[in-house]
Amino acid sequence: MPEPWTLDHKVTWFVQIRTRPGPVEDNGDRWAENEHTGLMLAVCNCGLNTGWIGRDQMPTHETLADGEQHAALTAQGWGRALRDPVNREAVAVALRTEARVNPEWIRDIIRREQRLNGGEPYRV
Repeated sequence: MPEPWTLDHKVTWFVQIRTRPGPVEDNGDRWAENEHTGLMLAVCNCGLNTGWIGRDQMPTHETLADGEQHAALTAQGWGRALRDPVNREAVAVALRTEARVNPEWIRDIIRREQRLNGGEPYRV
């Protein structure tokens, strides 16, 4: 029997850059000016996506390269961030917006969680 397929951990980083047109030079040429915003994004082939976060908040390369740590970053880490009182208003705004734009999305998440926890889906 062949071995099962697995997803390799291949992390790619992106640095957010903003651009604006530079001043016009004497010969009429114009260069673009680029500036780092201080935000970074890391994505992995396994599905990890940090979202745009401050460079100082980015997990280390060793942490991101370790497949065992991905579960903590994707589940527990996000859970902690969502429950952190500092983020409460931002989370509430995002959930209210999603509930208005696509209420079925939130209902689907709740139903899936109920099924995963062995409970019956309930009406939202």
